[in-house]
Amino acid sequence: MPVSDRTRVAILHPSPIEREGLAALISTLDTVQLVGAVGMTEGAVSSVIASQPAVVIVDLPPSTDGAFALVREIVGTPGGPRVVGLRRQYARELVAGAFDAGVSACVSTEAAVSDLLDAIEAARVGRTYLCPFVARVLIEGPSASQTAAPVGRQLTQREQEVLALIASGNTDRQISGMLGLAVGTVHTHRKHMMAKLGVRNVTSLLRRAREAGLLPAP
Repeated sequence: MPVSDRTRVAILHPSPIEREGLAALISTLDTVQLVGAVGMTEGAVSSVIASQPAVVIVDLPPSTDGAFALVREIVGTPGGPRVVGLRRQYARELVAGAFDAGVSACVSTEAAVSDLLDAIEAARVGRTYLCPFVARVLIEGPSASQTAAPVGRQLTQREQEVLALIASGNTDRQISGMLGLAVGTVHTHRKHMMAKLGVRNVTSLLRRAREAGLLPAP
């Protein structure tokens, strides 16, 4: 692919070893062009913006306040790039906080390179994306425990993923982008869940799911 057609990507990561490893990986990909890799130091955002990336991959450390502030600064810049959040493990609160800060996609370092590419492309065109590892986080906890009501065991793994994303306020189109499904497939999953739980609308679906222990209380 001509360089002019590649997605310009920069990396913002505090660890030199991990930053350089990610940079080396990005440099081997045909559809992206690495334009910068900097640590989370003073002036880091200015340095990233100066390289004019379309997408910035940002490390999301356990202590997230500083990282979220950097995300807000990046996406708040006039004509600013999109942000892909990256870390090994996620919690529900981290995913929610990342998207609130302006992240377009969340990817685990345990994911495949293809997932990272999907996240970069989704961010570039203004869509949201969760790799399968992160999507799974949204259905963990009490909703996925063996103490769930029997009705919960009727739902497939994919249906539970879709359910959690519906509960987070996402539309069918947004969910399709996050999970890499066709919009019609998401709609079908929603219809199947409503049939299994004996409800006729999304409001009742979410209420019944919470009663069954499939979702945390609001």
